[in-house]
Amino acid sequence: MKKFFFALIALLAFLVVIFWSGLLPAPSGGEAGPTSPTDVPTPKTQIDAQEAEKIALALFPEAMVDRTTVELITNGDSPYYECEIRTQDEKKILAWIDPATGDLIGFSTGSQMMGRPAEPVLSMDEAREVARAYVDEKRDGADLTLTSERYNTFSSGSVGTVADRYSFSYARLIRGVPCLSDGFSISVDAVTGEICKYSKRWKTDEDLCTADTVPSISGEDAKDAVRAYLKETWGDLPGLTVHTADLWWRDGNNGSTDAVPLVWEVRFDDDHYRSLQYPRMANAFVDAHSGEVLDGFYHPDAT
Repeated sequence: MKKFFFALIALLAFLVVIFWSGLLPAPSGGEAGPTSPTDVPTPKTQIDAQEAEKIALALFPEAMVDRTTVELITNGDSPYYECEIRTQDEKKILAWIDPATGDLIGFSTGSQMMGRPAEPVLSMDEAREVARAYVDEKRDGADLTLTSERYNTFSSGSVGTVADRYSFSYARLIRGVPCLSDGFSISVDAVTGEICKYSKRWKTDEDLCTADTVPSISGEDAKDAVRAYLKETWGDLPGLTVHTADLWWRDGNNGSTDAVPLVWEVRFDDDHYRSLQYPRMANAFVDAHSGEVLDGFYHPDAT
């Protein structure tokens, strides 16, 4: 009798192990159970939120911090920590940290606009020197080229129009050709001379930039190709003026293993674009070897 009792217990224990191991089929007609948390893909992180917060706070050692929040942003191909710092005078500072490396992706600091002068204290040349010195600390010897610079004012009903910031873009150079996406963006406060915004993108694999850097078609040929493309797509555009054709690596396709194309970026406008409240130019990209118009960004209903 004892032998039978112990054998029965052993059999029941064996069946329980098999059931929890998933070897027994689920009852028919039932719904599948909820996905366990371990089945949900999560971004790879080498640092946690607390470490990201420390990195962000170290950027602003003189800030009188009142409170902070940290959130892991996972939408898109590149997750990042967004750290929001609120100072005792309610100034808002944002910093973005790479969760895989702990590297600084960028930051933005708010400015008090009330009471600022109408004219900048710094000149464009002085602001450019500030921006370049900061970027030189971050570029690790990589080749860069300045691709754009502009001065911005700030306007509102309560403060009027006051001096705001200078903004600069530095493109990464690969084999002497600038990248459309990789590089640095930096803004300098036009009154205080402080760095008020900074961002870095550095994701392009140089081994994918295999095209001959000497284009097979000229910039003028690329302009003609865009004119033909626009006529075929939109008909005759009143006042169409094609302005520039600049050579770039068209990078920015995160995670792709396709070769990065060498392109002409052709910029243009027409009567409609010039009549907008904030006039701007449209652009199109032409493969610098095949001459094919890869795509164009023109909107006849732009407002």
